[in-house]
Amino acid sequence: MKTLRTISLLIVAILVLSAWTPSPVSARQADKPVTVAPLSPSFSADAVTTVVVPLYVKNRSGGTLFITLAGPKTYYFTIVDKTAKFLILPGRYRITAISTACSNLHEQRRNFKDGGNLVYYCDSQ
Repeated sequence: MKTLRTISLLIVAILVLSAWTPSPVSARQADKPVTVAPLSPSFSADAVTTVVVPLYVKNRSGGTLFITLAGPKTYYFTIVDKTAKFLILPGRYRITAISTACSNLHEQRRNFKDGGNLVYYCDSQ
């Protein structure tokens, strides 16, 4: 009976922890605008075109990089590889980045009007 209770608690703990971990983000190609179909009949147009800009991120920290962009839209990125490309809405963002290889938190504000580049590394390197 104790084994069954222990296994049940272990499964619940794994499910809770897996819900809190960030999921990988996939990116689209930046050469074409994204077309979004309207969800309500109050729209007069058949489709709305949203312009997106490319964001290139270089992870030189040596660990997994977690980035939050808060602005016109909020994005959560997890970057395991050394470089990644994402498509975001243009505008001014507050950026928060932390890596598993570093203890310091990077915060900055940037305006991504035509896209941009971000490079993160640990200060001790």
